[in-house]
Amino acid sequence: MKIAPSITAIVFLPLATQSFAVESTLSAQRSPIQGYAELMVTSSYISRGRTIQKGPALEPMIKATVSGLSVGIWGYKSFETKEGGINNEVDFLADYTKSFEPVTLTLSTIQARYPDQEELGIDQEVSIKANFNAPLKPRFSINRGVAGAPEGFMYYDVGATQDLYARGKFASQLGATLGYSDRPEAPDGLRHLTFTASASYDILSATANYIVETDKNVNNLQNQDRFYVTTAAGYAF
Repeated sequence: MKIAPSITAIVFLPLATQSFAVESTLSAQRSPIQGYAELMVTSSYISRGRTIQKGPALEPMIKATVSGLSVGIWGYKSFETKEGGINNEVDFLADYTKSFEPVTLTLSTIQARYPDQEELGIDQEVSIKANFNAPLKPRFSINRGVAGAPEGFMYYDVGATQDLYARGKFASQLGATLGYSDRPEAPDGLRHLTFTASASYDILSATANYIVETDKNVNNLQNQDRFYVTTAAGYAF
C-alpha cells in the first residue's frame, strides 16, 4: 500500500484459466462465482505518483467475485533487496460494487502486511470510488487510512479516459489522473498529475505513464523517474 516515479516495465504472465460449473438435480449450471488472476513483473513499485521501491519485482494477484462482492490477495516480491524500500508485501482485498446508472460505486478495503519487515506493522485503508458512464469516463475516489502508517491520511483522485480506437480485439485509450493528499502533520495539496496512454489486444495490454510534479512540498519527484511502462495479461475464469 506504499506509494513516486521511475522507469517501470511491468509484464503480466499468463495464468491457467478454466471454466467451472456446479451440478444441480436438473442441469449443470455455471457457478455464480467468477475468478480473475494475473501475474506481473515490474521494474519499480510505483503508487499514486510515488516510487516505493526501485528494481524488478513480481506482483501476482487473484480474486473471486460473486454478486458484486469481491475478495482477493495481491502480492509484491522484489528481486533486489534494498534498504529504505518495501521488499515484500501482501495485501488482502475486499470490495463491493453496485451500479446506479449512470454511476457505479465501489466500497473497498485493503490491508497490507510486510512479511520480512515486521517493524512496518499492518496498514489498512478504506475507499469509495465512483465511475461514471459518460463521455471521457470520469472517475473519482476518496481513500482514508485507518490503521498503521497511513492512519488519518486522506487521498483523493479524479481522472478521465478517452477511447481512441477499437477494432476487433484491439483497443487504445488516453487518460489522466490528478491526486490530492490530506495528511496529518504534513503538507497538504496536489500530489501528482499522471498522463497515460494504453493499448490492449485480447488479454494483453500495455500502458505508458508520465508523472508531472504538482507540488514538490507534497510529493517531491527529485531523483525519481517520472516515466514508467506496464504490460499485462490477465485471465478470467
